[in-house]
Amino acid sequence: MRGAGGTQGTLKRRWLWPFTWLPRPRAKRPLLSCWMSHACMASTMGTRGKAMVTEVAISSRSVAFAASVAASIESCAVSATLAKSKPSSSARLAPSAFPPGQRTPIWSNDDFAVYAPDGAVPPIMPASAPPLSVRMSSVSIDDSRLAFTATLADDAARRWTGQDWVILAADDSPWALPRDLGTDGRSYVAAQWFAGQFHPGQGVISKRYVFDARAASLSLEIGEGRLVSLETSENGLGPGVWTLALRLRHNWWEAAVVPVVRLTIAEDGAATFAVYEESLGVTPIP
Repeated sequence: MRGAGGTQGTLKRRWLWPFTWLPRPRAKRPLLSCWMSHACMASTMGTRGKAMVTEVAISSRSVAFAASVAASIESCAVSATLAKSKPSSSARLAPSAFPPGQRTPIWSNDDFAVYAPDGAVPPIMPASAPPLSVRMSSVSIDDSRLAFTATLADDAARRWTGQDWVILAADDSPWALPRDLGTDGRSYVAAQWFAGQFHPGQGVISKRYVFDARAASLSLEIGEGRLVSLETSENGLGPGVWTLALRLRHNWWEAAVVPVVRLTIAEDGAATFAVYEESLGVTPIP
């Protein structure tokens, strides 16, 4: 108690202040090996406790990691609290490098897409077929030249306005995910660009191309053996791992990226290709 006339309330001692911004787990966490047993690609952000926050535009980059699945672990739950944010790139990137049966996200919205490429986590939302897909066929390789037919099936004409081809620097993960994200937080930085030929509203359409890794050129076949080189930004790719991708735009914004080929260039210039098979689906996000 204080003297007469003084404040009789409790002093504002620091140990009495509630640390609402600190984590307060209410259940035991799974074993670390359980978390590491699931290969997921996700971008998340959120708040903890009951802290009041002010929404700001924050860009997130999709993260990929992989680990061996422990035989002794049968199941493990994964959860996250999501807050509104500037749309990230993960929902716009087609998971082309994943096995064909594991390209459907276990959870997604217009901001995020979460995948379990090892199949260890079951879907937590109904699966739906993406409205746009790319299929590679009639593939042939001759030294550093790759010939292929790309078939675009479009049922999302209102979600994109233009198309081009891009070569993206890839990371060292097993899926060769695009590595460099632009300052806008949603578009990948292209090492090289080629003019596109697909337009929205065409339905299902196929075109044949020849990509030359040594010359860093992409040509369109317009007749029997007749090739026309596509307009490009620059020529020359150094040693490393690259991804050739079909990119969709909505006006000036990147709406979707569909990797179709993984390209590895050795120090001596020799090129090896890994073409992604079957349907490569994606939902363009303006």
